Amino acid sequence: MKKTHIARLARRLLALALALTCLAAFAPTARAEESSAEAKRLRMTVTGGYTAVKSSYLAKDADPLTDGTFRTEAKVYGALALSAPAQIHNLYIVFADTPTELTVAVGEQRIRYMPEYLEVCVDVSALKSNALSLTFTGQVNVCDVYAFGEGELPDWVQRWSPPCEKADLLLISTHADDEHLYFAGILPYYAAELGCAVQVAYFTDHAARPHRRHELLKGLWKAGVRNYPVIGSVPDAYSETEAQAVKNLATAGMSRDDALLQQIRLIRRFKPQVVVTHDLEGEYGHGQHMLCASTALEAAALAADPESDPASVSLYGAWDLPKLYLHLYPDNQITLNWDFPLDAFGGETAFQVSQSAFLCHASQTNSKFDDWIFGENGEITKASEIETYSPCLYGLARSTVGADMNKNDFLENIITYAEQDRLAAEAEAARHEAERASQGAEAESDGAEGQSGEDEAKEFPLARVLRAFAVAAVAMLALTLIVFAARRRLRKNRKG
Repeated sequence: MKKTHIARLARRLLALALALTCLAAFAPTARAEESSAEAKRLRMTVTGGYTAVKSSYLAKDADPLTDGTFRTEAKVYGALALSAPAQIHNLYIVFADTPTELTVAVGEQRIRYMPEYLEVCVDVSALKSNALSLTFTGQVNVCDVYAFGEGELPDWVQRWSPPCEKADLLLISTHADDEHLYFAGILPYYAAELGCAVQVAYFTDHAARPHRRHELLKGLWKAGVRNYPVIGSVPDAYSETEAQAVKNLATAGMSRDDALLQQIRLIRRFKPQVVVTHDLEGEYGHGQHMLCASTALEAAALAADPESDPASVSLYGAWDLPKLYLHLYPDNQITLNWDFPLDAFGGETAFQVSQSAFLCHASQTNSKFDDWIFGENGEITKASEIETYSPCLYGLARSTVGADMNKNDFLENIITYAEQDRLAAEAEAARHEAERASQGAEAESDGAEGQSGEDEAKEFPLARVLRAFAVAAVAMLALTLIVFAARRRLRKNRKG
C-alpha cells in the first residue's frame, strides 16, 4: 500500500472518530434539553362545591381558584370538577390556611395525598386525563389551583423539602420580611450558593393576616431556601420596648417564659451549628426584635442544660450551641460581604437576590423598609452602601469553638453536617479496607503453608492487582518492541 493511501486512510479514520465523538457529546445534551422543556400552565375551568370568600382583591367575574393570587380565596365544601384542554400532569394547590387531605380521581382511579405545607404540588400524570375530580377532607379554604401539562415545572412552583433534621445555620427572624432586610444576603449565599443546611424559623406568627404566610414562602423560595420554614406562636404586635412586647404577650395569654421555651426547643430540635438572629436593641427599635434576640441569647445557654425543659430533652436531647451571632452586636464583630456575584443566581449578588425576595412581601412594600433596602430613589445596589442597621455587621455572642480570626464567615471554625458525613463515610471505608487488608494478609500467611494453588486462591487482592498490572506492563513493552522491530525491518527493506 502506498504511503499516500495510508495517510488518506488515517485521515478518514480520524474524521470518523471525531464524528462519533461529536455524536456522543451532543446527542445526550439534545435529549436532556428536550426532556427539560418547561411545562405549560393549562387554562382550566373549575366547577362544583365552592363559594368565593368576599375580598376587595377579587376582580369582577373572576374565579378565586384560578385568578393566580393568594390574596383571594374560596371556601370549598364539595367536590371540584377540573377541566383543561390537554392532559393534566401536575396540580399546584395553594391553601389559604390549614391544608387537609385531598383526593384526585378519574372514574375508579384515585390518588390520595396528605399535604404538609400550604403550597403543594401533586403529580397526577398517572391518571392520564384532562378532566379530574378534586375533593378535600372536610371544609377548607383554598387560594388557587393551577394545572400544568407535561414537562419541567416552572421555577416559581414551590416544591418544599421537610425542615432540616440538623441545621448548619438556623436563622431566627422575628417577622416575615426581616429575613430579607436586616439579614439580607444570608439565605442566597449559605442556602443556595454554598448548599448548606439552612433552616429559617419565625419568632412570630401572622395568623391574623394569612397572606403574609404566602409572601413569606414566596420570598424564601426566591432566595433559594428549599427546607420548609417553622413558624412560631408569638402573635405579631408592634411595640417600642421589650417590656411592652412582653405585655403584649400577656394579652394573648402568653408569657416571656413561653417565648423563651420556644427558642430553647428550636435550638434543640435543629441542633444548629450556628444561630443568627436580631439586634438586642431591636434594629430600628422594635420591641419584638429585642425580645427575640434576648430570649435567643438566654436559650443558647439553657438548651445545653438537661434540667431545663425536660420535655424537649426527651424529644430532641440537650444541645450545646457552638456559635450564636447577633445582628450589630458590639463584641467580636465580623463583617460579611454580600456584594459579589453568585453562580447559583446567574451572577446576581446575594444582596440583590435579597432585594428581589423582599419584593415578594407586597404588603410590606411602599414603606420605610423600601427606602432602607433600595434607597429613596433606588440608589442602593450594594449591601455595603447601607450604613444604618447594616446587614453586613454581626457580633459573636457565644462560641464553644473559639474566636473568629478571619471575621468574614458565620461558619468559621465549623465543619458542616454534610462535610462531617463525608468524612465519616471516608473513615468507615478506610476501616473496612483495613479489615479486608488484614484478612487478606492472614489468608496469604495461612496459604503459604499449603499448596501453591491454595496460595493463589487466597492471595491478597491488592497483590493480585499489582501482579496483573506488572504482567500488562511487560506485555505492552514486548508489543512495543515487536512493533518497533517490524517498522525498522520495513524501513531497511525499503532502502534495500
